[in-house]
Amino acid sequence: MKLEDIFVDYLKSGGSWMESTLVVSTSTLKSKELKTNEVFMRYCDLKKRDGAVTAKLIRDEKRLLQDELDKKPKIAGEEPLPYIFAHPDLPGSEDWELIRVFDSATVVASDKRTQEAQLSTGPLELDGQQTRMPAALGYNAAAASGSADPAAAVSVLPQPSGLRTLGSKESLEREAEQLKKMRKQGKGGVAGQVRTKAKQVGDKIAEADDLMTKVTDCEHVSPPLRTGYKDELAMHKAALTEHMEMMQAEDFEKGSEEAVQKAFDDLTEKLKAYSVPISWVRVPMRASITDDTVVMRKLPVILPHELLCYLNVEKIAEGEIDIDAVNTYWQHCKRYTEWAGQHPGADESLGPCVPLWLYGDDIKHSVREKLCAMYLGHVLSKATFSMRSHFPIFIIREAAALSCGFNTIQAYLRPARVVTSWLADFTVELLHEGSGNAGSHFGVYGL
Repeated sequence: MKLEDIFVDYLKSGGSWMESTLVVSTSTLKSKELKTNEVFMRYCDLKKRDGAVTAKLIRDEKRLLQDELDKKPKIAGEEPLPYIFAHPDLPGSEDWELIRVFDSATVVASDKRTQEAQLSTGPLELDGQQTRMPAALGYNAAAASGSADPAAAVSVLPQPSGLRTLGSKESLEREAEQLKKMRKQGKGGVAGQVRTKAKQVGDKIAEADDLMTKVTDCEHVSPPLRTGYKDELAMHKAALTEHMEMMQAEDFEKGSEEAVQKAFDDLTEKLKAYSVPISWVRVPMRASITDDTVVMRKLPVILPHELLCYLNVEKIAEGEIDIDAVNTYWQHCKRYTEWAGQHPGADESLGPCVPLWLYGDDIKHSVREKLCAMYLGHVLSKATFSMRSHFPIFIIREAAALSCGFNTIQAYLRPARVVTSWLADFTVELLHEGSGNAGSHFGVYGL
């Protein structure tokens, strides 16, 4: 072995002999072994353990396996274990037949690690000065005749800049400061992370611009709804741009480590997928009533005009709408309220406008469960049963122990907000007094 080869090993190990292939040999042996235990059990005992039906199925399977085993040629010294055979004490009893069944299985894991350190110089003759570095690294090798004390020796191989030093405390502190500066300036440092986030923000802003174009071209969505979606996307873009400008400021790196990390965490939250659920919304929910696994499912966004058409065709019975009652209703509203004169429903030239009400309420079943619902209904309906008169626009089920948290509520509230905002453009309030209770109803222009 040449001295040049030792120097190459020294550089490859990052200036640490203890981590070089020259002085350290490490081996790790990991294994997992599956051990299964089988026992021979009497047929009568098997019936007691597993029941008569299961025991008979097991016995029939073992007899088939035994028949196949008997057909195989026998090899001397390698006789296989039987699957079923007659009990030596009662060979004629079927209940005492011995059946080979599975009993248990165990997994035996082992992890053996060995490490051997040695210094091999081959045929090369090293003097005391050349062996001081290995000796200083913990081998306490005796210096050659005439050499100085190893503890006071200076390394014959220089320590590369930027690598770990086995020297004084001052050297370690100096190199730690150098590494800190390298991390800030290079990959993985604050500056590098800011550059990465800036690219992500740019991609997200481009995605928002694309979404705004899609919303503008979506003809089946009403103009107020399109405006609302575009305003939200514009707010999202502005928030990302403002946060990025703050992180690109010159004094950003001078802040405390906690403040810098919080800024990165906040931006990560803002960079989460931001989609416009025009027709469908992804909702996190439990897989089933008995399964707490959270899965993502798409639910349709039912807009008010679709619900109104459904109510008109399917739920409001034929002949239930009394045209005279509708006209009387609007005449009453125009006489006693200020808003009715400007409401389209009061214009008789447009034909009868069936008044509908909009109502929201919540109910608490227990400490752990609460429902919040918003309904649409027919003001002049003669039905007294709520299942025929209250048609839910949306229902939110809140359960302290079972809900998936804010993401689920947010997924429900987004289409709920869209629906109620759409209705707000076409609704007016009418206070109705009855049996001592005050409730809010709405006349909705439609049908």
